[in-house]
Amino acid sequence: MNILLVTIDCLRRDRCGIYGHHRNTTPTLDALAQEAHVFENAYATGPVTTESFPGILAGRLSAQTIAGSTIYQKCLPEGAETIASHLRDKGWSTTAVISNPRIGAHVGSDRGFDEFQNLRVPDGESTDDPSGSILPEFVRDISVGDKLYSLRERMREFEFVPYRYEIPFLGFRYYQYLSGWPSIRGEVVVNQLLDSLSEQSSPFFGWTHLMDIHGPLHPHAVTEGGLSKAGSLAQFRSHARRVSDVYDSQIESRYDSAVRYTDMQLGRIVDWLKSNKLWDETALIVTADHGEALHDRGIYGHPHHYMYDELLSVPLVVHAPTRDSERLSRPFSLGWLHNIITDICEVGSLEAPLSSSYQWDVTADAADSDETLLADSISSSGHSVVARRGAKKQVLQDVEMADLKQRASQQPGMYHTDYDPKERAWGGSEGDLYEYASEYIVSPEEIKPTASSGINRAAEDRLKQLGYAE
Repeated sequence: MNILLVTIDCLRRDRCGIYGHHRNTTPTLDALAQEAHVFENAYATGPVTTESFPGILAGRLSAQTIAGSTIYQKCLPEGAETIASHLRDKGWSTTAVISNPRIGAHVGSDRGFDEFQNLRVPDGESTDDPSGSILPEFVRDISVGDKLYSLRERMREFEFVPYRYEIPFLGFRYYQYLSGWPSIRGEVVVNQLLDSLSEQSSPFFGWTHLMDIHGPLHPHAVTEGGLSKAGSLAQFRSHARRVSDVYDSQIESRYDSAVRYTDMQLGRIVDWLKSNKLWDETALIVTADHGEALHDRGIYGHPHHYMYDELLSVPLVVHAPTRDSERLSRPFSLGWLHNIITDICEVGSLEAPLSSSYQWDVTADAADSDETLLADSISSSGHSVVARRGAKKQVLQDVEMADLKQRASQQPGMYHTDYDPKERAWGGSEGDLYEYASEYIVSPEEIKPTASSGINRAAEDRLKQLGYAE
């Protein structure tokens, strides 16, 4: 059986039609769900990309990875198995096409892949892109990441966007539009993926990661999604408010339109599998690395320690030709994704710290599940851990982190998501859940950088254009 894993950056579960969203954002995913397993309660292992992919690829928390040259960069330990290395050793050909500069060979994400393409490679170069540069080479040498990042920090000091900051911000956005957008559009990534898959022998394991919902949203993706008709200037002005955490009523429709564009790219993948007679021989898995805060609590984006379910709750749809369709209510961690994949492939389990006794024929209600899900977030501020069992969610932070009371962090305590789904109230502690989470907490001294990140200055500037920086 072939396995194709599609991960989508920043895709909230509640913005998908199959989970009740009112806009027609995901017609391809909705149709796929009619003949697939739909997980009603799937959760990421971290609120940001560097903390979720150790879970997705290798069944690990951030605390179970090695920090790179900055705390924000997580690296898989030497020798740690991944889904790709496990399947390759069992005879699968393995290929990946991604475009996120945060993940790649420099953090071990390429481990186990016979062919691994990061179209936004760590040295800052990229493959051809319809949104690429039309400026002379000497103009494109100007670094804007530092300027954009410092400008964004100043903009957040206000409850509105002053013109003296908005005007240079718009200038930087137009510069990106002309010189090469910091993320590569899904159309280009999927083209490369399909070319790569066409050269693979069966069985294969393929992975792609799409960045079109990650800010800044490319104007073409928003327009082509068809759910927002705003021009580039209006979109850039919206994004100025978004990075400033100033509410904008149009941001959600533009986010939804980018979701629809991404769903169109998923449709191209489905059509390719069917036209190449691979549909009945391929398990297609669609999920997200994390969600996105859409001013739910006065914040946009996906900051560290924001452990609310706007970020941790993700879609998960598994279309496996040998399995019946079903909606599963039991909580499921993306750190257990390897259990599903090895089960489909009928091979032995992956050696991973995060693992589940999950069985396809078990469809217990969430309240009946006794397995504990884990998620964590690490920064220079400290460590946050979530332990979840059924509707009970225990949030724990190390003492220094708890004392900071950062605006983006979730208040430590016990949450009951069945009768308080918005997580507005918290109590003290649930004895065994608190003890369970405590076993995974590390102190700031234990999470200091230990190695080089492998990212040069050009790549760091590109990351800052995407909003990544400590």
